[in-house]
Amino acid sequence: MRLPPIDLDLAPPRRRWPVASLAAVALALLAAVGAVRYVEEDMVRLREANAALDSAQARARAAKPPQRVEPAEERARRALANLRRDLDTPWDHLLRSLEGGLSRDVAVLGVEPTASKRAVRLQLEARSRQAMLGFLEALQAEGRLSEVLLLMHQPVPAEAGGRGVRFQVQASWGAAP
Repeated sequence: MRLPPIDLDLAPPRRRWPVASLAAVALALLAAVGAVRYVEEDMVRLREANAALDSAQARARAAKPPQRVEPAEERARRALANLRRDLDTPWDHLLRSLEGGLSRDVAVLGVEPTASKRAVRLQLEARSRQAMLGFLEALQAEGRLSEVLLLMHQPVPAEAGGRGVRFQVQASWGAAP
């Protein structure tokens, strides 16, 4: 008598996916792909709508007439611009330039900067014409101011002491160092 063969396969039996499970997974994948595609199409439509809205807004802005500025508002803008320009006057630069040309023989009576023209007008008094000319030469040689011009000079009036020369100088400054 013969004995039946012994099957020694110790591995667990392979499970086979049932056809229904495979079909469900395939349907789920198809649904996910469809949803992604639908969202992508929605995004394309949304981008097109945004682009159309942007172009419509740009056309509306271009077609809108410019707003009329009130005269009081325009004056306020100009005053603010003038104030800003005056505050940007390089005082340190100007005062150092004056100090470079000053001596005991010259006194500063007034300084009038004109920021819009980047110029300064000085009223000065010197003990003599030589002191006045020395001041002008020192101011020109110092180099911080350009276009140094003697505008006028006259003897000091008798009621103010009667000695010396009063004079006015105009000069320009460049960009602040």
